[in-house]
Amino acid sequence: MGTGLYALWYISTRFDMLIRMNSSDRSLYDPIGILSWMESPMEPLTFCILLVTCIGLNMLYILGWRFRVTGPAFAIVALWVLTYRNSWSMIYHSQNVLILQICVVAFSGAADAWSLDVIRSRAHGRGERLPSLRYGWPVFFIILLTTLTYFLSGVAKWAGGAGWAWMSGEVMRSQVVADALRKDVLGIPPQSTFLALYDQLLLFTAMGVFTVIVETGAPLAAFRRSWGKVWAPISWMMHLGIFLIMGIRFRFQLSGLQYLGFLDIERPFALRSVGLALPNGHQRDRRPILFFDGECTLCNKTVQWLLAHERHDALLFASLNSETARDQLAGTPHAGHGDSILLLEPDGSVFVASDAAFRLVRHLTPRWQLVSILMAFPRLVREPVYRFVALNRKRWFGTTAHCALLSEIDQGRLLS
Repeated sequence: MGTGLYALWYISTRFDMLIRMNSSDRSLYDPIGILSWMESPMEPLTFCILLVTCIGLNMLYILGWRFRVTGPAFAIVALWVLTYRNSWSMIYHSQNVLILQICVVAFSGAADAWSLDVIRSRAHGRGERLPSLRYGWPVFFIILLTTLTYFLSGVAKWAGGAGWAWMSGEVMRSQVVADALRKDVLGIPPQSTFLALYDQLLLFTAMGVFTVIVETGAPLAAFRRSWGKVWAPISWMMHLGIFLIMGIRFRFQLSGLQYLGFLDIERPFALRSVGLALPNGHQRDRRPILFFDGECTLCNKTVQWLLAHERHDALLFASLNSETARDQLAGTPHAGHGDSILLLEPDGSVFVASDAAFRLVRHLTPRWQLVSILMAFPRLVREPVYRFVALNRKRWFGTTAHCALLSEIDQGRLLS
């Protein structure tokens, strides 16, 4: 919803400006990206219709009305409009993250929570769809794409003509001076903050080093959520510093909406939607529980492998046909789900099959967490692969009468 509301504000408040832009000097038009094939600008009436259509689809995107159609339609039209805007005299790179996030949300099941689609589904007696990790991969993908844009910006700095001298402070100060001179030519007074800081070369050096570290180190925030929660506010402060010193507004970034994926703001709502009453024993331990097929050799070997590669005794284990499974999963759609693994998180969220497998990655040692990049594959692709292996696992790997032969140290984590 955040991307939709921002896009609606951005496009609607610039409607008149965009119309004037399309009617300006045609020599300023230099098509880029998906519009590279358009040799001449659009006719005024055609462009006006395109803008009105974009705003209309934008509203449906926010409301979640027939989102499987209107979501992708809005993403495509918004990409067209913003690319067309960037084809006139100046490219606004700050819009790239916005359109990337819109595309990810639009092509995922993002309207299954609060939307007109859900209201319509209830009215027809179809109920609600329970939260699942199929809504987790878009969040991860948004985080990954966001951090990659910063990484590319950082690489461009030290791979450019200035090289590593960019962090010397002199190069950064020269860029700020060039921006101030450009504004002076245009009759725009430079920022008073810059004038006050101009002689502080050491400060510009610190800012140069800080900027390169924040940008080139951004991808690390995609694979460690704890790092992401630190990186996001630091990145926001970097944009605030750019505004205070240079007067350049990265509006989407400064709004904070760009960083929502790094903050688990949906947690309380997901827990309420699932409606699980956590048993007292689980509340005391606060560790995730992995439910597995105790008769499957592959499942038992997997448990032993997890014990060898997890972080800080992160997991508890239980057989799917155990009393623990019946107690913990009673009253949920997952009760009696004996043909796959299930992961019950401390907040009450339940993940099944390939969703559970990838969710387990966050509880492993850092080197194995890179596997989480595979979450970028839609559930429609990875779930059939998982199901095929699960269907044949006993025939390929055999069965066992023992449930996870564990060491004496680990036996206490196998719940009866």
